[in-house]
Amino acid sequence: MGEPNEESDCSGKEQSREKKDKDTSSYPGSFHNTEVVQSPLHFQGDFTIITKITTAQYFLSMRLHKNAQAHTQESSNAQALSKRLLMLKHAGKRLLIKQKYRELSLT
Repeated sequence: MGEPNEESDCSGKEQSREKKDKDTSSYPGSFHNTEVVQSPLHFQGDFTIITKITTAQYFLSMRLHKNAQAHTQESSNAQALSKRLLMLKHAGKRLLIKQKYRELSLT
């Protein structure tokens, strides 16, 4: 008589445990259809989305890096041009001074 009661006790506990395991609808972020969550296709979809996001982030990062390099190159070119113009300005002043000196020497 003791054994049947133990069996009914065990099956009762198992049923209540199964009920607890199945009822996750009150949990935050829970999924009501656990088959969808456990489906390999569901994970495949998540993986595909994550891969697409990662790829987009990579290409955006590369584009930003390329733009930064282009900006750096433009800045470098502008600095070089500025230095060249300064050198030409000084060379022009020297020529004017030499020309003035020659004019004064001739008179």
